[in-house]
Amino acid sequence: MNYVRRGGDAKKVVIAGNAVDTTRFARVEGCHLRNLREILRLKQEDIVVGRIGQPIVGKWSPLILDTFGELCNLNADVKLLLVGAPEDIQKLAMDSPFSKKIIIVNQINNDAELARYYSLIDIFCHISTQGESFGMVLTEAMLCKTPIITFAT
Repeated sequence: MNYVRRGGDAKKVVIAGNAVDTTRFARVEGCHLRNLREILRLKQEDIVVGRIGQPIVGKWSPLILDTFGELCNLNADVKLLLVGAPEDIQKLAMDSPFSKKIIIVNQINNDAELARYYSLIDIFCHISTQGESFGMVLTEAMLCKTPIITFAT
């Protein structure tokens, strides 16, 4: 623990348990994913790059849209799914030259639905301005066996 190594008082350190209920997240397959792809108008061959998070500005970065633009230049079948993006990111996404390839979902109702979205994503792309204190979205994505690419901030 860096705090203690740097001279901090070990008596003031408490390790908290995992904040994610791991029994609520697992990979979803079959008709649940097919139905979600239909609802979102995704073709079977579409590669879904996604980001799920709270609509907190510091938890997102416009770099995700720049990165997605570069990816679009390499592959026509790529789509970007943004779940819970703050309004400024949504506006940038809709003003993007690739806006027709971007799907925005504002709200997910429960953990079962959230697990379906994580499972739908082929590559979870995590870029935030302030970084993550715990990284619950990363843990949830991993529990759904979704590959993650994250940018260290």
